[in-house]
Amino acid sequence: MKLWTVLGAFLGLLCLFADLAAQHHREPVAPLVMPEGLKPELVELGERLFNDVRFSSNNSVSCAHCHHLASGGDDGLRVSVGVEGRLGTINSPSVYNTTFNIACQDP
Repeated sequence: MKLWTVLGAFLGLLCLFADLAAQHHREPVAPLVMPEGLKPELVELGERLFNDVRFSSNNSVSCAHCHHLASGGDDGLRVSVGVEGRLGTINSPSVYNTTFNIACQDP
């Protein structure tokens, strides 16, 4: 459960930065307020977990493989490419504002 808390905190920060960038581009998105009491070491842990390939079945892909933070939090593909180059059955949803959504995982 703590892993999800750390990832949620990290993704919450991503939401904040995405919303600030959107506001800068004059999009109708209000920035989120920075959560109080956020521990920098947990945010760093969340970032390391997001980029860790050990969560994949063959240690080859991480969350960051499909969720490109610099381009909206997804990969922009019709279906995502996963382990051993296999195509998934869905596209990668954006990780921005994930804290407000239920978990989404390709079966």
